[in-house]
Amino acid sequence: MCDRHSALLMFDEVQCGLGRTGHWGGWQALEPAVQPDAVSWAKGIAGGFPLGAIWVSDRPVTLKTGETKPLCDLLGPGSHGTTFGGTPLVSAGADEVLAIIEEEGLLENSRVQGAYAKAALEAIASPLIKQVRGVGLLIAFQLVDDFAERVPLPARRTPSLQVVIKLHEAGLLTVPAQSHAVRWLPPLNVTAAEIDRAAAIVREVLAAL
Repeated sequence: MCDRHSALLMFDEVQCGLGRTGHWGGWQALEPAVQPDAVSWAKGIAGGFPLGAIWVSDRPVTLKTGETKPLCDLLGPGSHGTTFGGTPLVSAGADEVLAIIEEEGLLENSRVQGAYAKAALEAIASPLIKQVRGVGLLIAFQLVDDFAERVPLPARRTPSLQVVIKLHEAGLLTVPAQSHAVRWLPPLNVTAAEIDRAAAIVREVLAAL
């Protein structure tokens, strides 16, 4: 549709980029043949320091004047502002993060350990888990639709939040996603042993519920 209507194809890779799915670009895990016009990055790009970045392709575009220029040259100096721009400190941090992802093989680790983590969650075989889904280390497990009928919940507390609270109490950091999904976002250098321990905590918490 972008090609048909001469529109730009821009991807938000703030959460799914930079190795989270086992690839530099999250879209590459789903449709590697697609080439976006622009990509936004943040969060993991600087290892905790506040930094946002944008990548723009050099695809030739024809302007209304008839002139042809690379797309990446249309934003000249001063035309694109940012709250989290590249200060020397955060830029050095981001440079080191990118080097470590490459040098320590964290893209491959994300793919391998991501598959291992999905299998570990599926092996729990809890009657409270409806589905395990994800790509690389961007993972979630979906709770059954009738969770609230099986497990007593405090007033105005969703099933996913109740599970996350219990997981936190047991020593595992997770976050809820909407009412019935629990997200699993291990660090890119996570080990199989750490995944085993995390899965054991999930198993224990769900059994107790």
